[in-house]
Amino acid sequence: MAGALSIAPAPVLKAVPRCRKSIKAMVSVRASSESSDAPSSSSTTTREAPKTPDLSVTFSPPPNFKPPEPKRFGVRSDKLLDVLGASLALIFRLGTGVFVSGYSASFASENEIPPGQYALDLAGAKIKETSRIGPRPEKPIEIYEFESCPFCRKVREIVAILDLDVLFYPCPRNGPNFRPKVVQMGGKQQYPYMVDPNTGVAMYESDEIIKYLVTKYGDGNVPFMLSLGLLT
Repeated sequence: MAGALSIAPAPVLKAVPRCRKSIKAMVSVRASSESSDAPSSSSTTTREAPKTPDLSVTFSPPPNFKPPEPKRFGVRSDKLLDVLGASLALIFRLGTGVFVSGYSASFASENEIPPGQYALDLAGAKIKETSRIGPRPEKPIEIYEFESCPFCRKVREIVAILDLDVLFYPCPRNGPNFRPKVVQMGGKQQYPYMVDPNTGVAMYESDEIIKYLVTKYGDGNVPFMLSLGLLT
């Protein structure tokens, strides 16, 4: 005696707010019997599933709820200089930091690409990318800074050029979160402040931080655009 159960897949039931139609599921049960003496026989029974209930849900606001009034976007009057200073960097950046140190791309044959390395395939040729970045830090470098500080921007620029993993701690004026921590660690409230947990080195002064990072994690050369002192 053998039995076979065949069930047609029923559609997923969903509640549609504006279109409420009954969904019919067809269930087919087939049984067959075989023996060495008698031919096989089968029978099919079909029945209609019941109509689905209305599953619409109505939501209401909580008690004493008052929706906020829309306001026009604007900059606070005490933040105008900060926003202006942060925007000027878009003009003076001149594309630095877009590519990592020593980035170059060239066409290469498939045999020149080591196994397991990524290469862009373009019209049957491989594009090989190279750079001059040095060893990678095992732990992220910590940098305490704030957005409108031009010296902090120099450090953020070298971080992009060296493609480093960094934890940035924002320290805006009168910020209560990380400014006291900088004084506790370094002894003064000056920015940027860098801590490298991989070597135990901590320092102030943007130029010194840049020199340290390119020596430790780059090729030792400070990019021209970051070596112009105040003109940077």
